[in-house]
Amino acid sequence: MFYQRTVLSNGMRVITEKLPHVQSVALGIWVYTGSRHEHISVQGISHFLEHMCFKGTSSRSAADIARLIDSVGGNLNAFTSRENTCFSARVMAEHLDIAIDLLCDIVFQSVFDPTETEREKAVVYEEISMYEDSPEDLIHDLHIQHCWPDHPLGYPTLGNLETIAKFSQDTLKQHFSAHYTPDKIVVTAAGSVNHQLLVEALSKKLGSLRSPGKEVAETPPFMQSGGHFQRKALEQLHLCLGTRGISRAHPDHFAFVLLSIILGGGMSSRLFQRIREQEALAYSVFSYLNGYRDAGLFVVYAGIGKNNFSRTVNIILEEFSRAKNQTASTEELQRAKEQFKGSFILGMESTENHMGRLAKLEFYHDHFYSVEEVIAEVEKITPEEIKALANNYFSSESLTLTCLGDLAEPKDFKLDC
Repeated sequence: MFYQRTVLSNGMRVITEKLPHVQSVALGIWVYTGSRHEHISVQGISHFLEHMCFKGTSSRSAADIARLIDSVGGNLNAFTSRENTCFSARVMAEHLDIAIDLLCDIVFQSVFDPTETEREKAVVYEEISMYEDSPEDLIHDLHIQHCWPDHPLGYPTLGNLETIAKFSQDTLKQHFSAHYTPDKIVVTAAGSVNHQLLVEALSKKLGSLRSPGKEVAETPPFMQSGGHFQRKALEQLHLCLGTRGISRAHPDHFAFVLLSIILGGGMSSRLFQRIREQEALAYSVFSYLNGYRDAGLFVVYAGIGKNNFSRTVNIILEEFSRAKNQTASTEELQRAKEQFKGSFILGMESTENHMGRLAKLEFYHDHFYSVEEVIAEVEKITPEEIKALANNYFSSESLTLTCLGDLAEPKDFKLDC
């Protein structure tokens, strides 16, 4: 892997990874701003602003933007998360100059036209409605809100109808000027890219940006334990049960990933085998680890019939206890390592994944880990480390359950592992 990193005079960072075996380039403009950095009165503004960046600039209409990227056979995309907003393009290497020009234009020259703003509100309203009609997606947002109530990390990225209705051109411009500043921006590129030429192009286009960023204090959230039951007329119950996790840069990150794989990371995992294969309680069951700059969550999800609620929850809690009291076998841990390595290496065959990984390493770590270094770290993890991690994090005091569906809270309900 060949990484290069340059800091422009205004503090903006440019990071590239040369991949000689490809003919394309994935380019991303990443901004360290997301729903975590919003005031409660403007929930959803980061996501809405991302939408509006595609609705016209001082020199291009929305149709012009679409026609230009299509004319070179490229792809244009964007997303907003709790801590980041990303605008990206993937093009053939000979069209990188067009991608640079287009991304810089939509991110830094958007006009946030009032007519387009009102029109886009209707689009986002529909996006929220679609999301709320997808309980298998909605449950995860509800769970994080219950785990971290009254903390910005618990805010829904899409916002809500009340706050979005108040957005105006001035609101968007104020948020942009406060958060889209050079010190919070990382530009990454992976593929057939010349680092120096990219730095020169970005210096010309964005080197004059100087406005100071608005400092937003970040404090880690406090984990709220307990059960939360939201009644909704659904055929299935959707539940998330988990505990506090770890930050992205935590030294135990890879060990926790392996623990998650052992518990619910595939068809051979303990929870999949017990809940689906042995007892046929669910079709979908899995676990995952969500990490942020200073906090994290470990979550098990299952979609079940309401008559299967108690048995499913008990099995999950039993497996938490088992992870605390018994070390994983050498064979089971090695299988988890191979699953991680396979998924990680296959992901590295995508230029977009390389590009995204560069940004996340810059935002969350102090070192650019090569694929070889990651694999070496994973191989060192022992069964005893996995057991110790389970004992540190699987405690009754930090267990949180969120349930969405046609079920009232059971009497004498208790979470204990």
